[in-house]
Amino acid sequence: GTEGFDALPDHCLTFCAILFFASFVLSAARDFSGMVFGEKVGKWAEMLIPIPMCMAIPFYIGAFLAISMCLGSLVKLVWEKKNKEEFESFYIAVASGVIAGDGIFAVPSAILSMAGVSPPICMSFAKS
Repeated sequence: GTEGFDALPDHCLTFCAILFFASFVLSAARDFSGMVFGEKVGKWAEMLIPIPMCMAIPFYIGAFLAISMCLGSLVKLVWEKKNKEEFESFYIAVASGVIAGDGIFAVPSAILSMAGVSPPICMSFAKS
Protein backbone atom coordinates (compact mmCIF):
# COMPACT_ATOMS: atom_id res chain seq x y z
CA GLY A 1 0.00 0.00 0.00
CA THR A 2 2.97 2.36 0.03
CA GLU A 3 4.11 2.06 -3.59
CA GLY A 4 1.57 4.54 -4.94
CA PHE A 5 -0.31 4.44 -8.22
CA ASP A 6 2.61 2.78 -10.03
CA ALA A 7 1.86 -0.50 -8.24
CA LEU A 8 -1.65 -0.68 -9.69
CA PRO A 9 -2.39 -2.72 -12.83
CA ASP A 10 -2.78 -1.01 -16.20
CA HIS A 11 -6.04 0.91 -16.63
CA CYS A 12 -7.00 0.41 -12.97
CA LEU A 13 -7.59 4.11 -12.30
CA THR A 14 -9.63 4.45 -15.49
CA PHE A 15 -11.76 1.49 -14.41
CA CYS A 16 -12.22 3.01 -10.94
CA ALA A 17 -13.26 6.37 -12.40
CA ILE A 18 -15.78 4.75 -14.76
CA LEU A 19 -17.32 2.72 -11.93
CA PHE A 20 -17.41 5.77 -9.67
CA PHE A 21 -19.45 7.70 -12.23
CA ALA A 22 -21.65 4.65 -12.90
CA SER A 23 -22.43 4.37 -9.18
CA PHE A 24 -23.20 8.09 -9.10
CA VAL A 25 -25.61 7.70 -12.03
CA LEU A 26 -27.26 4.66 -10.41
CA SER A 27 -27.74 6.53 -7.12
CA ALA A 28 -29.16 9.57 -8.89
CA ALA A 29 -31.51 7.42 -11.01
CA ARG A 30 -32.74 5.59 -7.93
CA ASP A 31 -33.20 8.72 -5.81
CA PHE A 32 -34.67 11.12 -8.35
CA SER A 33 -36.76 8.85 -10.59
CA GLY A 34 -39.80 9.36 -8.34
CA MET A 35 -39.58 13.13 -8.61
CA VAL A 36 -39.03 13.17 -12.36
CA PHE A 37 -41.30 10.37 -13.57
CA GLY A 38 -43.85 10.09 -10.79
CA GLU A 39 -44.37 8.04 -7.67
CA LYS A 40 -45.23 4.81 -9.49
CA VAL A 41 -41.98 4.81 -11.47
CA GLY A 42 -40.09 5.86 -8.33
CA LYS A 43 -41.30 2.77 -6.44
CA TRP A 44 -40.36 0.61 -9.43
CA ALA A 45 -36.89 2.19 -9.57
CA GLU A 46 -36.32 1.71 -5.84
CA MET A 47 -37.20 -1.94 -6.23
CA LEU A 48 -35.07 -2.69 -9.31
CA ILE A 49 -32.05 -0.36 -9.20
CA PRO A 50 -29.41 -1.62 -6.77
CA ILE A 51 -27.80 0.62 -4.19
CA PRO A 52 -24.14 1.05 -5.25
CA MET A 53 -22.95 1.17 -1.64
CA CYS A 54 -24.36 -2.31 -1.07
CA MET A 55 -22.51 -3.56 -4.12
CA ALA A 56 -19.30 -2.05 -2.70
CA ILE A 57 -19.51 -3.74 0.71
CA PRO A 58 -17.28 -6.71 -0.26
CA PHE A 59 -14.55 -4.27 -1.24
CA TYR A 60 -14.67 -2.62 2.19
CA ILE A 61 -14.95 -5.69 4.39
CA GLY A 62 -13.04 -8.17 2.27
CA ALA A 63 -14.20 -11.09 0.21
CA PHE A 64 -13.80 -13.62 3.04
CA LEU A 65 -16.41 -11.94 5.23
CA ALA A 66 -18.68 -11.16 2.28
CA ILE A 67 -18.69 -14.83 1.25
CA SER A 68 -19.44 -15.84 4.86
CA MET A 69 -22.35 -13.40 4.95
CA CYS A 70 -23.69 -14.73 1.66
CA LEU A 71 -23.48 -18.35 2.81
CA GLY A 72 -25.12 -17.42 6.11
CA SER A 73 -27.97 -15.74 4.24
CA LEU A 74 -28.47 -18.81 2.06
CA VAL A 75 -28.55 -21.09 5.13
CA LYS A 76 -31.06 -18.72 6.75
CA LEU A 77 -33.26 -18.77 3.66
CA VAL A 78 -33.30 -22.57 3.43
CA TRP A 79 -33.77 -23.04 7.19
CA GLU A 80 -36.63 -20.53 7.29
CA LYS A 81 -38.39 -22.28 4.38
CA LYS A 82 -38.00 -25.77 5.88
CA ASN A 83 -38.93 -25.13 9.51
CA LYS A 84 -40.21 -21.63 10.33
CA GLU A 85 -40.98 -22.34 14.02
CA GLU A 86 -37.51 -23.73 14.77
CA PHE A 87 -35.94 -20.89 12.80
CA GLU A 88 -37.81 -18.24 14.81
CA SER A 89 -36.69 -19.87 18.06
CA PHE A 90 -33.00 -20.36 17.35
CA TYR A 91 -31.77 -18.07 14.56
CA ILE A 92 -30.35 -15.39 16.88
CA ALA A 93 -28.37 -17.94 18.90
CA VAL A 94 -27.05 -19.67 15.79
CA ALA A 95 -26.07 -16.39 14.11
CA SER A 96 -24.32 -15.21 17.28
CA GLY A 97 -22.42 -18.49 17.52
CA VAL A 98 -21.29 -18.32 13.91
CA ILE A 99 -20.11 -14.71 14.30
CA ALA A 100 -18.27 -15.53 17.55
CA GLY A 101 -16.69 -18.61 15.98
CA ASP A 102 -15.48 -16.60 13.03
CA GLY A 103 -14.01 -14.00 15.38
CA ILE A 104 -12.37 -16.58 17.63
CA PHE A 105 -10.76 -18.32 14.66
CA ALA A 106 -9.25 -15.00 13.50
CA VAL A 107 -6.67 -15.11 16.33
CA PRO A 108 -5.15 -18.55 15.52
CA SER A 109 -5.37 -17.72 11.83
CA ALA A 110 -3.34 -14.53 12.37
CA ILE A 111 -0.78 -16.39 14.48
CA LEU A 112 -0.36 -19.09 11.83
CA SER A 113 -0.05 -16.45 9.14
CA MET A 114 2.68 -14.61 11.06
CA ALA A 115 4.48 -17.93 11.59
CA GLY A 116 4.54 -18.44 7.82
CA VAL A 117 2.35 -21.56 7.85
CA SER A 118 0.59 -21.98 4.54
CA PRO A 119 -2.86 -23.55 4.35
CA PRO A 120 -3.21 -27.03 2.87
CA ILE A 121 -5.33 -25.77 -0.01
CA CYS A 122 -3.67 -22.99 -1.95
CA MET A 123 -5.04 -21.06 -4.89
CA SER A 124 -2.76 -19.72 -7.54
CA PHE A 125 -3.75 -17.49 -10.41
CA ALA A 126 -0.40 -17.78 -12.18
CA LYS A 127 0.16 -20.04 -15.16
CA SER A 128 1.34 -23.47 -14.09
